[in-house]
Amino acid sequence: MNIRMQPARRSRTLWPIAGALFLLVVGILIGSSGPWLGRSPLSLAAPAQATPPSDPQAVAASLSQAFADVADRVLPSVVTITSERVVNVSGSPFPGFFDFFHPRQRGQRGAPREYRQQGLGSGVIVRGDGIIITANHVVEGAENVRVLLGDDREFLAEVVGTDPGTDVAVLRVETDDALPAVPLGTGDVPPVGEWVLALGNPFAPGLRGTVTAGIVSAQGRQGIGLTPYENFIQTDAAINPGNSGGPLVNLRGELIGINTAIASRSGGYQGVGFAIPVSIVSSVLESILEHGRVERGWLGVYIKDLDESLREAFGIPDDVRGGVLIQEVMDGSPADEGGAEAGDVIVELDGAPVADTHDLRFRVAATPPGDDVTLIVLRDGERRTLDVELGELDAEETLAEDSRGPDVQERMGFDVQALDDDLRQRLSLDWDATGVVVTSVERYSGAEEAGLREGDVIVSADRQVIESLGDLQRVIAGLEAGDVLLLRVVNESARRFVAVRIPE
Repeated sequence: MNIRMQPARRSRTLWPIAGALFLLVVGILIGSSGPWLGRSPLSLAAPAQATPPSDPQAVAASLSQAFADVADRVLPSVVTITSERVVNVSGSPFPGFFDFFHPRQRGQRGAPREYRQQGLGSGVIVRGDGIIITANHVVEGAENVRVLLGDDREFLAEVVGTDPGTDVAVLRVETDDALPAVPLGTGDVPPVGEWVLALGNPFAPGLRGTVTAGIVSAQGRQGIGLTPYENFIQTDAAINPGNSGGPLVNLRGELIGINTAIASRSGGYQGVGFAIPVSIVSSVLESILEHGRVERGWLGVYIKDLDESLREAFGIPDDVRGGVLIQEVMDGSPADEGGAEAGDVIVELDGAPVADTHDLRFRVAATPPGDDVTLIVLRDGERRTLDVELGELDAEETLAEDSRGPDVQERMGFDVQALDDDLRQRLSLDWDATGVVVTSVERYSGAEEAGLREGDVIVSADRQVIESLGDLQRVIAGLEAGDVLLLRVVNESARRFVAVRIPE
């Protein structure tokens, strides 16, 4: 009837209509599974058999209600964290730029000065007895850490433990009342495309309790340069300054990550945020509460990613993807005891391929000290199996090595700091820029005379790419007094070479 009512389909004869009705009836019979015809193979794929789609408005309303339900359950567990830290700085050609550093006083321009820096971040209650998780950089070096609950109660918090390696910190507040805690997720990696909510306090205390929605846009992000041990969840849920330490949750209201950083050219949200996965958070939480610190496995090797030239030089077969080159084995280390040698290429760890240095470092660190691991290495074109009992990584020694070269200041007359997201923003660098930034230059030193300045980013040394503090340390360690260190540096205005002679 409807066909006949449409002018464009009207006909002067009934035969076309009758023919169309006949074909329609035959199509219905062929597509049916009635006993008189049996099931046609065509009916298995016939669109008519599919369940009609739901009303789009109903789907949207259902999703909206899911967001509202999750926010209603999780927001009482989200807290505001404020802190103070005393910052000592000396005069700098970049006023205020390096105020958050703690440079050595030796050889710096200007009289030292001190001021109190206010901090703001987010956190989430994970246990009803007052245990709170936040990002380490929210409370690192801070005094007078205070926690403001969603019901406006305020507590002085104890920093139970911190882990700069993953940017996780554990706080505790004392209260007689059970606090609302968010349940921890299973630790399974959320699939790309899954809906998530980010909660926290962006920009200012007046905006606390903000909820944003998005999806998991990538998994296992490593090599970002934020922490030594990275395996971030990437999300497009809006994360802004002040959101750090807040929860990332799924639509079941479970904690799946702790918001930690954004990739941004402007300092604000641009669609790429990173969260520490709950598997890491849970491990750090358990270790800190049980041991007061985080225990990590230690192999004892200096490693390097393989480029095409190295792959060719070491004869790596084309069917071997990834792999990590051992540049040096520490004397007496677990790797040394297990038979590893410089020049070995690690291609497997416990039966799983090793992708790169980030992958190996993360997996070794995540393995408890004392556990045995099996390494498959390529040596002289042959595969060898090495059984290694991991040692325990000394956190204090490792942090000292990671944060400052052992002889950089003493030998070279300048200090350096690893690049992080905040520094990239301040220096107007791309978010994935690598190198180390010069934080102080000793007055009258060879480095100052050569033209090295605070704020310069060292991107190569002796024509070797510098991606980390360890890279620069190794180059300097190989030089002797009187040698010249050729640096390639960049700043906001130029790229240039600087040649610094190592003093006698």
